Amino acid sequence: MQLSLDVADFLYNSNKKYMFIDAPVGTGKTLGILIPALMNAKDTKKQIVYATATRNLQNQIMIGNNSEINILSKVNLINSFQSVLAMGKNNYFCQSVFEENKKKFSPEEIKAINEFIKNNKYGTKDELESYGINLSDNRWKLLSLSKSKSCGLITCPGHEYRKRFLSNQLITVTNQSQLINSINNSMSGNNPIINNNPGIIIVDEAHDFESNFLNCIETEFNIQNFSQLIRSYPEIKNKYYVFQTKLQEKIRASRSKKGQIKFDDDIKKSIKELRKCLFDIDTKLQKKIRNSQRPNPLLMNSLLEETEKVFAAIINDDRYTSWYSIENKTICITTNDFVDSYHKFIKQLSIKNKVIFMSGTLATKNNYEDNKREIVQEWTLKENKYVYKKYSNELDLTKQVYFYTPKDLSETKRNNVHISEVNNYSDKLINLLKDSGVLILCTSYESMDSIAEYVKNKFHNRRILIQGERSTVKLSEEFKKCTDSILIGSGSFFSGFSVPGKALRGLLIDKLPYPVPDDPLMRLKSKGITKKQIKELYLQTMLKKLEQGLGRLIRKKDDYGVAMIIDPRVISNKDINDWLLEKGYKIHQSLNDYDPTSIKLNIDNLKSNVYNQNKINIPVIFSEKKTNQIELKPQNKIYSLEEVQKWTKKYMSELRKKNKLNIRGNYRDKRACFQTLVNVYSTSNELDLKNASFYEEFPYDNEKQRENFKRISCNISGTVVITSSKR
Repeated sequence: MQLSLDVADFLYNSNKKYMFIDAPVGTGKTLGILIPALMNAKDTKKQIVYATATRNLQNQIMIGNNSEINILSKVNLINSFQSVLAMGKNNYFCQSVFEENKKKFSPEEIKAINEFIKNNKYGTKDELESYGINLSDNRWKLLSLSKSKSCGLITCPGHEYRKRFLSNQLITVTNQSQLINSINNSMSGNNPIINNNPGIIIVDEAHDFESNFLNCIETEFNIQNFSQLIRSYPEIKNKYYVFQTKLQEKIRASRSKKGQIKFDDDIKKSIKELRKCLFDIDTKLQKKIRNSQRPNPLLMNSLLEETEKVFAAIINDDRYTSWYSIENKTICITTNDFVDSYHKFIKQLSIKNKVIFMSGTLATKNNYEDNKREIVQEWTLKENKYVYKKYSNELDLTKQVYFYTPKDLSETKRNNVHISEVNNYSDKLINLLKDSGVLILCTSYESMDSIAEYVKNKFHNRRILIQGERSTVKLSEEFKKCTDSILIGSGSFFSGFSVPGKALRGLLIDKLPYPVPDDPLMRLKSKGITKKQIKELYLQTMLKKLEQGLGRLIRKKDDYGVAMIIDPRVISNKDINDWLLEKGYKIHQSLNDYDPTSIKLNIDNLKSNVYNQNKINIPVIFSEKKTNQIELKPQNKIYSLEEVQKWTKKYMSELRKKNKLNIRGNYRDKRACFQTLVNVYSTSNELDLKNASFYEEFPYDNEKQRENFKRISCNISGTVVITSSKR
């Protein structure tokens, strides 16, 4: 409740453009924000853009009986025609792409897809899977709208639904990347993807916003472009082979399939040699262009020029940061002024909007003032520019979580040793929780593959769900339904993933989720700061992700379970150990004491917070819409004179606007404030005292004061001066 009231106060009363909400699991953040946001949007004729970091959370908000949009529609705050689910192109089905690849599907699948085309609501991959079609990432490429070159079919689910993105929707539920790309499009003179200036922007999972911003602004160069150059210019083949060999050696050493590779000095040396070779070719090409001796010279010249610029950027560390994306097989580049660009973008967001950033991990400290300083440092906003609110919940992690870290873990960094230990303890956890669900979170896709292979071979009698085999939404649904299943995932499963109850009683995190040294974002944020500050940056980043991961286990007051982290630093590192204790986790080093019956008895005895209106800070809120005026206040709350004066002046301001009156009042005390309103209505030909809304909305301290003030009659002895502005 307090969260909703604070959001309402920010939207209706505050002159500040930013609000930061730090609220843990169980506080009902999404509904708590959307209710006042929708009320304000309707009153002020604004729209809302709600941006999440994960597709999973987008679906949770929009789709299903328990979705926030469905709940809000039941109380008539919104209807299904006023909301749109705006995802990236790769999430939507294209009928033309399907027709091109139709022969690759079975007759049963074709029948289901045709049924989907006729009856779909959103046109998404997740919706199509609900028709019984199993879609791995590779199979989805045969249907994805991102593979569409052109589609003129009026029955195409994806293209038709995406036309709604820029229509006048009350709320657009999108992802952070799409919001960022849309605003960047507008800033560069291109068409936006969604409404960039709705009036209210809500950024959920805000801890991922900076990383998504980097993904959106980086320049990419596909390494497969070299194939075209090699075919045309065989003389570069040997130089390219040297570069490719050194790059592959680095990739193998990283043991990564989806990470990033930093270009070391050895790779840069091979790039310089290749660049010199390309320069010589370009010089010769220029001569041929002048003599018109080569077909398509402009195309080849353009590719050479682009390649040369990419290589120049890789070598120029002073101006650029570069890396190689293993998954996408692309060279990625961004300028070293990334941090400044990000902060400028944050300011751009607020030019025509009020912006709410929320997360369960906006800051890592437990102290309110320390968190505010962390917000200032992270977002570079002055304290007078934003509102910061931190909330607690009813969860008792000491009683609800049996937090276990083995005491005999090896300190070695050898990956095969660590994977063996993770497999050993995943075995113990799964056997311990024979009738309940287990989530294994991995800090790399390589670990995920190794652990998944071990678990699949060991537990034939359990349902094993692995990230990538189906969509995250479908995996989440199956995990909830099959309450003794095992889900193995990474990345997006650290956040935006909610499975309360028996379906999730065990959580294993393979190691502390520190960012890797080659992480581009960390490299960019580390520029210009001391080694001590860099160490603190890595620690804070890790703790935020760790808190997100641990938050998957306990979603409600009656949840309980076992949490494991297979990392000796949990014990040996004092900062990490202290942080866990501050968060309420009691660290165990033996599984022998785990007793679910005892834990359940303890949480059954947990007392719920009793609603106490005297502990609720309820602002006086004046809605601009006369038919829907809002006064959110408890009975018997004593308002300060400043609060009453503020409310009265705002009410008077609205009268000036709507009735074109020049009004001056006396606000020396609460009675004078009320007297001012009575006199204004009594002496104006344009206002009706009998129907005056202030009688019910005025911030009375109690019922006795209400009755006394309602007896006040007009007293024109200098309290109010009214002159009509009409001539």
